[in-house]
Amino acid sequence: MTPIPSFEAHEALASDTFRRSRGRWRIFALVCAVAVVLALFGRFAMPSATGDGAIARITIDGAISTNAARQKVFEELIEDENVRAVIVAINSPGGTTAGGEELYESLRRLSAEKPTVSVINELGASAAYMTAIATDHIFARRLSIVGSIGVLYQHVNAGKLLDTIGIDLDKV
Repeated sequence: MTPIPSFEAHEALASDTFRRSRGRWRIFALVCAVAVVLALFGRFAMPSATGDGAIARITIDGAISTNAARQKVFEELIEDENVRAVIVAINSPGGTTAGGEELYESLRRLSAEKPTVSVINELGASAAYMTAIATDHIFARRLSIVGSIGVLYQHVNAGKLLDTIGIDLDKV
């Protein structure tokens, strides 16, 4: 049986369209492959944004006192070339004069080597404020309690004991 002539024409047209379409897909696949190769080479050839260094964060929370472990951390931050800057998060009512001075001096040494910023969210008073002023910049919320460098004064309240044993204090 002989094929119908219109069917042969349709088959020839479909075959030609398929060949052209196949060629386009090959070109598209080649362009995609080249793009993937360029992206991979570009990724490995250029320095990564995450490899450019880190920002360290130190938290000063609660009462400040002398702390040898904290001093060691500051020295490590000064020596670490990967650390580009330091954020000091402060939430403290202050502390001892020796602890505040130690922390201030450590932060001044660190600030001489790297940019430092202190952030006071709630409280930064007394030795904590002295800590904050050792950094390059201080950021605080509008309602944060900030300031008042002073001394931690501690005393013994033996009033109830004296009352119990019968000793009275008279003011003259």
